Amino acid sequence: MFLRATALSLLITFGTCPLIAATNKACPSGRDKTLAKVHGRLGVYNGGYPNLRLWHVGTHHLFGIYGGPADLQCQHAGTCGSDQDGPDLPTNVDKKMTTLKPIFEYWLYGDYVLLELESYKSGHMQAACIVSATHLIRRKS
Repeated sequence: MFLRATALSLLITFGTCPLIAATNKACPSGRDKTLAKVHGRLGVYNGGYPNLRLWHVGTHHLFGIYGGPADLQCQHAGTCGSDQDGPDLPTNVDKKMTTLKPIFEYWLYGDYVLLELESYKSGHMQAACIVSATHLIRRKS
């Protein structure tokens, strides 16, 4: 009985660590926020800002990926510093994106949880940040 309880507590403690570590701390997720679960393709696009975009598979909809609400606000206000490296991403997404060389030749498919930073407008890219991502698969474009 004690062994079973210990094994269960270790599984709960260490089994959930990747889920906790794979969230974006800069992208708040609460009950009052609009979260979207999307199966999509993340990639680096040329032209316009932001360059990191997520296509919702099966639709014509694109999400422009920001690090969080503060990144979108500074972009609209024109107060962003020139030293920005890119948006904050969950650790598992960031790890897969930074190991791709060259980054623009690959897509990252997966199941993403997004915080919508702007409301949906037909025919327009919607600003969002990635809260978490699972089932990530890299494919050459």
